[in-house]
Amino acid sequence: MYLVLSGFLISLLLVHEATTTGRIRVGNFYAFRARRILTRITDISEFRYRPHSLCLIPRPWGG
Repeated sequence: MYLVLSGFLISLLLVHEATTTGRIRVGNFYAFRARRILTRITDISEFRYRPHSLCLIPRPWGG
């Protein structure tokens, strides 16, 4: 199901670009996809590792 939905959305983006600009720029398409994916990976990494780093901060009250 994921691949079907993903393929549909990718096709929708490409068709939209082709109809609005008259061409498909593959480099721009992949740059857009990379920005979206890397942003999500960064968000997930921050969410996952932030609590661990907060536990390692020395507390000034010695606790």
